Amino acid sequence: MGQSCCKRLPKVDHRRRQTDSIVSQRIKRFKFKKNEQPLMRGNDEVIVRQNEAHTNIVQKRESRKFVLKNDCGDIQNLTFESSIEMIEGFMGKLLEFLETGEIAIQNKEYVSCYTKVLAQIEDLREEDLLKEYTLQFDNFTLVTRWLSKVFDFVDRNYVKFNRLESFVFTALGLFRDIVFTNLKQALTSALLISFQRHRLKEDVHWEFIHKTLQTFVDIGYKQDVQLKKNGNDYCWSGVKDLSKYRDVFENKFIKETQDYYSIKATEWAQNLSCPEYIAVVQETLEMEEQILVDYMDQSTKNQLKLALNKILIEWKAEEIITRQESGCQELLKNKSVYLLSQMYLLYSRVEPTLKYILLELSNYVEELGQILISNEGLQKQPIKFVEKLLELMAEIQEIVLKCFQNDRKFHLACENSFLSFMNKFSETPQYIAGYCDHLFKGGIRGMTENQIEDTFEAVICLFRCIHDRDIFIKVYTKYLAQRLLNKTSLNADAEKSMISKLKIECGINTVRRLTKMFTDIELSKSTMNDFKIYNRGTTEFRGVDINVDILTSGMWPEKTAYSCKLPPELSVCSQKFSLFYKEKNGGRNLKWLYGSCNAVINTLLFNKTYTLTVTCYQAVILCLFNEHERLTVAQVKEMSCLPEEELVRQLKQLCNPKMRLLSKDKPKVPKFAPDEGLEVNTNFKYNLVKVNFIPKVVYKKKHLQKMTDIENKIKEEIKSERALVLDAMIVRIMKARKKESHTELITEVIKQIFLFKPQPQMIKQSIERLIEKEYLKRSKDDLQIYIYIP
Repeated sequence: MGQSCCKRLPKVDHRRRQTDSIVSQRIKRFKFKKNEQPLMRGNDEVIVRQNEAHTNIVQKRESRKFVLKNDCGDIQNLTFESSIEMIEGFMGKLLEFLETGEIAIQNKEYVSCYTKVLAQIEDLREEDLLKEYTLQFDNFTLVTRWLSKVFDFVDRNYVKFNRLESFVFTALGLFRDIVFTNLKQALTSALLISFQRHRLKEDVHWEFIHKTLQTFVDIGYKQDVQLKKNGNDYCWSGVKDLSKYRDVFENKFIKETQDYYSIKATEWAQNLSCPEYIAVVQETLEMEEQILVDYMDQSTKNQLKLALNKILIEWKAEEIITRQESGCQELLKNKSVYLLSQMYLLYSRVEPTLKYILLELSNYVEELGQILISNEGLQKQPIKFVEKLLELMAEIQEIVLKCFQNDRKFHLACENSFLSFMNKFSETPQYIAGYCDHLFKGGIRGMTENQIEDTFEAVICLFRCIHDRDIFIKVYTKYLAQRLLNKTSLNADAEKSMISKLKIECGINTVRRLTKMFTDIELSKSTMNDFKIYNRGTTEFRGVDINVDILTSGMWPEKTAYSCKLPPELSVCSQKFSLFYKEKNGGRNLKWLYGSCNAVINTLLFNKTYTLTVTCYQAVILCLFNEHERLTVAQVKEMSCLPEEELVRQLKQLCNPKMRLLSKDKPKVPKFAPDEGLEVNTNFKYNLVKVNFIPKVVYKKKHLQKMTDIENKIKEEIKSERALVLDAMIVRIMKARKKESHTELITEVIKQIFLFKPQPQMIKQSIERLIEKEYLKRSKDDLQIYIYIP
């Protein structure tokens, strides 16, 4: 086939004869092996086989046509003769260029020789080298594209079916072996010098840098290598192999970058303040990242990012953040929101460095908290104390939101700081419960629903930060009972919302009593409606209108209920209701809690009518003066059947100098002697028509200190309840595990108890109790191991 093709060539001059030789050599390289059956497709789909006669090939070649695409994508149908002429023309042009170095055609720049390229640029350096190298590589790319069309038929048929290297792949390999291999060191050096000049704020030609770096990537293509048109240019594509790019350029670039910025980081850390250092580093990182995006292969991004983060951020993080005069603490004290946010943005790139900011923030919060809880003035004002805590928490949360992008780690650090200083003051749980009582009695008046919810959420945040949550629940339950019984709560829906939030934090079992208290109040209203129907539409007897709340035993705070002798007006009402309740509920017993009862009494002997709100005991005392003008303390005690302690407490309220409803013989003496006389103060005057004699809860530490007995009782109750909780928890754990060591058991109990923080000594005492009760026993082989007894 090769010989027949060569005989058809017309006579040419010396250059043409050399071209003939080149063409013959090219065609001989693609001679078919024995029994091969390659396909040569034209318009007539002729199949040429090796064993056909030579004359058949000559007869058929006149009609055979080939398909060729030009640079614009147009399809040209070429005959065999015209194809040979095109190849001959291309070879002649190349030969002319190789002999003279010049070519008189308009696309002269498309043709270049590899060895001539190397000779022209191997002595150049720095920017001149990059400029000439990129120009020659562009020429090489165009020449390769131009020549690939000549060998397109061979590539698509013979090369493809024989799994040989394509023309484009071979051309790229030649350029890599002849030009790139000899220039790679000089090119890398020129690139590194250009980057160094840029870092020194000198001008560089990014076009040459970008094109040079792209050739480093193109050289590595080793599979499916193609040239694709992109606008007016041709681009290399294929399966990437970045080993050349990494070995020749990337590794050296990363190393030089590390060395350069190690020196600069030390210099900046010594001469700049914390905000200045952060600003310079951010500017540097943005500059380097922009270079990556615009001019380098994206595979370099991760490596360079790690290197820069380690040198500029992680290496000097602790020194910069903890700097005394301009570090994180100083920025927090000055409320420098912008600078703190910039600090977070920088160091969040390397998450382990955030621990230094977290530590500084924790120390800042604990310092402010310690000042707050040490303020003796605030310690005497529970409401003000809690308000200051809420203000501090709101301030810190705003800092976390604006400066640290609401990062959960910073919220946890702040909660831990609050937990640390709040639990140093033992009254914190009681004060928070008292603040809740203040809110429900009037603190939420005028607030919108959203404001109420926000306030409750803030209180719950404080609740999370206390260890003794069971004390809070105990005191909260006590205050809730008073609000429900005295009808002093402003918003029942708000009460239920708060209970729902506590249920989420503590579980349903913890707030079960609170929920049951609300249920009792609702059922009591239904019961009173039935009682009204039972008494023919009225609940009034002998001028007294009665309203009764039925409380489930064990669900409400137990309060000492002293028995007393009710006046006839009240006695009739209680008897009527007791009879009705027993008939309705099958003989259930009622226990009247007079200590929790209130009464509203209208006066008739003063210049104007007053409405007095009094306790049940006060009502019993006042009703005695309906029958007697003057009585001694001893007589009042005998007629009312009240204990002396409770009697004195109630008389103090009635004889209060600010609202003196009863007069005593010795008004300046605070004590009440048995023979001291009492009578109604006929000169009683008050600015308001409604007068309340029920003792108000005063949220002051001075007042709380007077309630020592009540506090001690609550503490004893909590102590006993904690012992029961510990016993139950230990039994539950041992029942599941059957056998456990002493250390592991204590660790697990501490982990599972959330209402309070049990001390190891408390757990040991509980274990000893359970051993005595034969729930547990010690192992005979190891006394530090406990065994559950079924």
